[in-house]
Amino acid sequence: MYTFTPFHGTALREIAVKKGYVREELIVSSLTSPTLLNMPQFAPADIEGLKRCFVPYVLLEEGRFPEIRQAEALTPEGDAVWESLMEECRARFFSQFEPDSKPDASVSL
Repeated sequence: MYTFTPFHGTALREIAVKKGYVREELIVSSLTSPTLLNMPQFAPADIEGLKRCFVPYVLLEEGRFPEIRQAEALTPEGDAVWESLMEECRARFFSQFEPDSKPDASVSL
């Protein structure tokens, strides 16, 4: 998942510069780097925390949102909660995509 990247030559970059969300001299060179936006309502760490928690927010029940919110914190405690949630998501929703540990005996090579 990517957050908005204010590339030169785009209308949204001009708006971001005018609003002070990015410095005019900033050169953006990557989609995958942490966000370079610095907005009064969302600090860069807040954006990164929300971005990393996208999968749990989408896959887990709404009643789990307070726990997921803890995982948004880019701290050792938040990291531990995030790792636990991601392990649960992998086990519950993605385990069918993991290779079997034993070869299927019915398949001949």
